[in-house]
Amino acid sequence: MALARDASPDENEVRRRFVVPSWRSVGSRLRAGVRTMDVNTKTLTGIQAFVGLTAVAGGAALAAAPDGHLLAADPAVLTNTPFADFRFPGILLATFVGVGGLFAAALTWRSWRHAEAIGLVFVGGLLSFEVVEYLLIGWQPLQAFEAILALAMLALILAPRGTADKGRRSGAAHA
Repeated sequence: MALARDASPDENEVRRRFVVPSWRSVGSRLRAGVRTMDVNTKTLTGIQAFVGLTAVAGGAALAAAPDGHLLAADPAVLTNTPFADFRFPGILLATFVGVGGLFAAALTWRSWRHAEAIGLVFVGGLLSFEVVEYLLIGWQPLQAFEAILALAMLALILAPRGTADKGRRSGAAHA
């Protein structure tokens, strides 16, 4: 920080206390903390966040309108289930699939060391949720879409991570 030579000591004190950083210094600090992510990790984070957000939205809509009219859900599918309306299934959807997906996405995005394990638990929970849903209400087209997303997440979690980023971060020379 440059202090003004002709400024009074009081003005320089104000400048020291209330420093407004220049864009250049902010940019260099941001670049210093940037983590590089490979395409698999970015894709996995996106799918987890998408599943989480849509499950929270869908679960909230089912809980808010237990007759299912907000999502054009037919209450007749609940006939042979323990549920009288869509309120409790909506809460389960938002809580387990929604919050679980957002939690897994946040951990993956932050590169937390146990993010892969949490991602596997999320995938297992999502597949289990869909199997129970199938057993209770029968086939719904959205189940196939969710199963495809779960399998894609599983493949991305189990895929080997890129080595180019690791070499660049450690300062190793590329051949």
